[in-house]
Amino acid sequence: MARKVHLRHLHELEEHLEVIASGDTWSNRRASCAGCHKTERPLCKTPKGKVCASCATAVFRMVADKEELAAWHFSRFREALSPEGELRSRLTILWRFQEAAELTSKQSPEDVDALRQNLVRNLGYAEPHPLAQRVRQAAHETCVTIGESIVPLLLDMCEADPWQFYANIVLSVGKIAPENAAVQTLMENAAQDTNPKVRGCVLTAISEHDTSWARKIFRALADDADPLVRELIPLVTEAWGKTDRKSQTQTPKVVIETPIETIVEKSYSADTLKKLYLCYLHHFFNENDFVVKGNFSVNKLKKTELVRLLSTVYSDKDLFHELLSHLSEGVRNVLDLLVWDGGEHRVETLRKMFQTEIMKTEEKQKYGKTVSEETIRDEYLLFRFRTHYRYANYTYSLYLPDELRKQFKACLPIPKEADILPFDHIEDTEFVYEDGDQIISQIRLFCSYVQQGHLKFSKNSDKILKTALRQMAGYCNILEFYENKDKALQFMRTQLLTDFLTKAQISESGDPPQELLKQIFHDFFTAKKTKWYEGYKLNGLLYHLKGMHNVRSGYHGQSHEKNERNVRQSLFSLLKKMPPSQWVSAENLLKYSLYRDIDLDIVDRGAAKRYLSFHKKNEGDRKYSYRSYEQVYVTPGLYHEALLKPFFRAVLFLFASFGILDLAYNLPENKVIREKDHEHLSVFDGLKYIRLTGLGAYILGVADDYGKTPDEEVAKITLDENLLIISMEGKDPLLSLVLKKLGDKISENCYKVDYNSFLKTCTTKEEIEQKVALFKDQISADPPRVWQDFLDELLGKVNPLIPKGTMIVYKLKPEKELISLIAKDEILKKYVLKAENYHILVDSIHRSKVKKRLEGFGYFIDRM
Repeated sequence: MARKVHLRHLHELEEHLEVIASGDTWSNRRASCAGCHKTERPLCKTPKGKVCASCATAVFRMVADKEELAAWHFSRFREALSPEGELRSRLTILWRFQEAAELTSKQSPEDVDALRQNLVRNLGYAEPHPLAQRVRQAAHETCVTIGESIVPLLLDMCEADPWQFYANIVLSVGKIAPENAAVQTLMENAAQDTNPKVRGCVLTAISEHDTSWARKIFRALADDADPLVRELIPLVTEAWGKTDRKSQTQTPKVVIETPIETIVEKSYSADTLKKLYLCYLHHFFNENDFVVKGNFSVNKLKKTELVRLLSTVYSDKDLFHELLSHLSEGVRNVLDLLVWDGGEHRVETLRKMFQTEIMKTEEKQKYGKTVSEETIRDEYLLFRFRTHYRYANYTYSLYLPDELRKQFKACLPIPKEADILPFDHIEDTEFVYEDGDQIISQIRLFCSYVQQGHLKFSKNSDKILKTALRQMAGYCNILEFYENKDKALQFMRTQLLTDFLTKAQISESGDPPQELLKQIFHDFFTAKKTKWYEGYKLNGLLYHLKGMHNVRSGYHGQSHEKNERNVRQSLFSLLKKMPPSQWVSAENLLKYSLYRDIDLDIVDRGAAKRYLSFHKKNEGDRKYSYRSYEQVYVTPGLYHEALLKPFFRAVLFLFASFGILDLAYNLPENKVIREKDHEHLSVFDGLKYIRLTGLGAYILGVADDYGKTPDEEVAKITLDENLLIISMEGKDPLLSLVLKKLGDKISENCYKVDYNSFLKTCTTKEEIEQKVALFKDQISADPPRVWQDFLDELLGKVNPLIPKGTMIVYKLKPEKELISLIAKDEILKKYVLKAENYHILVDSIHRSKVKKRLEGFGYFIDRM
């Protein structure tokens, strides 16, 4: 009876799911649940009484089981698991993921991977809602159900933050594939994590696998300093069938007192801190500073003590400067780079850059065998260390958390590149591009060429065809950055101009051209008139990277719209700081941005790692690849070289295309990373110096006045009063574009107009009306009679054929009797219209009458 009452109460709560889904309706005060009558917390206050988390989850489960997923569009499955997804849909898809994946594979197979990625992200669902843990649990259970096929994705997406995400990935892969070598490496690293909840998840995962590898981890955690971890030890031994339980000593939980201590505690493990003591901290503290039993040993120090030692050195400028004196040249160089440049940097790149050995090889016992393992040298443990595994090969990278970078910046001497360093004279380069304000006389021509539809695009994308770029470059007399070079460099400026002008939503006006340019870039920098899914995107400048469509859509769309806006504003403020008419090194300007934390991350680093890749030329060692190149993803360690630098150079080329900057550059070459078949990674790699022009200063608002009056070419138009001939005296490229659209050129300054020339490219009545309006606006508002009659006739002849949708055409069999019957029968003649070649037309409303009449003469018709 009680069970029936409980079920009835749950069914009643289905009407109040919105109340349960709202985090505002929950309270942490302990009380009795109206459903199960248990005293619980937290509880949700609903019109049917207070409900505990378990009962609330049961209600969502009942509703999820009733959902008709077959009626959902596949995109709704992804949206449900995205950050914007609401709780009901999210739990429904997590519990019924296999069905959703199967339906997605039928509707859009290419979206299955994105759906699985969204599933994995829910392992870190950290919304401030009491049911957030139920969401993560549902995602974990689904991953375990899917099994080994999802392990590579879990390993690839694994990140340390938020800790819930990391812990649940560890728990999931540990349960699914404990024998996987990459999983074991992850578990061993997680067992040393500073967060006790992560270490606890490691114990939970190994409790189901009694192996020698699991026992090694178990022994390492058996004496863990945190009671939360030690409490799990008996559960593991019980799961393994053990009865002897090691007595545990309860240690009070560590209380971190200062912000710098919080950062240090989070950034370094106890083992790392002990090694740093032996490397560096022993210079500042001696054995008498500690109270330990027996002889002093660093192993007797607790992590809290070590955290405070290192925090003391980091937070005191004098002590920090002394620390710098104990660093080797290699460590100091790496420290400066990581502090000021930020990001992750590959160990191999750092080794070559600073000629220093960062890794060492150690002999270790593993699975009863002696194996060689690479590990970081102790003196480099000041930095965070990350391991990457790909194609049976390990790579490593170093980085510093942003909190530590900020702390170190306050103590380190500011590098000279932290300021913009102008030059009056620069070293020679192969090319110098100076617009000389040509853009002033050309911008309206460029805009009109694009807006009048002269460009042609590829069928399957919005990419402009190479032939269309060549035609525009020739017609508009565009000065290119590289004249007569290979295909990769041809029409670079035309490409930059057209990509921008086709998508930047420019509104033409009668203002002078310099005012038009100023308005265009004001709208661009302030992100006005920008629709994320339609407008110009700066990440489109990353020509060399594949997978950008994944970044721009779905789950990542909103965050990358934010990136776009932030970077535009950063570029605006950065360009305004440039000294007008003086050269600046592009490398200096990028370092200035990095050192002053100017946001240039046009793509989230996590998204770049998951989706963006390039074909890297294999040079030298091809041990794991038979090809001359390999597909490489933009991991955090490659972000600076493979994405940030090419993007920054590309943006400067874009601004130069519009006369804002002058450039000095060479043929593109990259000595760090090369794309297959090229000596460069990006076509923009040759950039060396930039200079803000007078026009650029005016566009950016640095100068109040442009200071020049542009000369505008004006041509005279004459309409023949008897023939449809247009003559033009003088040169006007913009007017020439209009004439080319209306007529056929018959001599240097003469155009002939007829029906064919006027109607070419027109496909609708609206387009014809627009052409007539163009003629009136650009050629003559009050043309001679012969022209007015021509225009009126054009409009009058639009749509002379009126379709009659109800008429059906049939062809008669070549039988004399049937043909005679159709021609002579008085009843059939009322409903049948005769056409050529034995065809007849019948109105659909008379089909039954015609069918019945023909059946009266023995003609049976089973379809009509």
